[in-house]
Amino acid sequence: MIILSKNEIDFGLVKEGTNVNESIILTNMFSNIINITGATASCGCTKPQVKIGTLDPGMNISVNIGLNTSGKKGLVKKTASINYTNKGVPERIVIPIKATVEWY
Repeated sequence: MIILSKNEIDFGLVKEGTNVNESIILTNMFSNIINITGATASCGCTKPQVKIGTLDPGMNISVNIGLNTSGKKGLVKKTASINYTNKGVPERIVIPIKATVEWY
């Protein structure tokens, strides 16, 4: 099992055109090494970043998640996914992201 320090990213109320970022911690609770293979997003305005490589049992890694609010208005909901293999089997964790974007 993988545990996240937060199950969701809520950037709250932000101005349109703002780039917001938050980091969360991902911890490997499996009894074996997992291989972090990358990160993907539901759209180009969302940017997850994670270091690719192995993660030993009990170890953790920081995941940075960014959102570009340019051209957005109101409630914005996106997702970021962290991709990994567990004993050679591809898996992913999906992290919901939201923000309320104000126009000025």
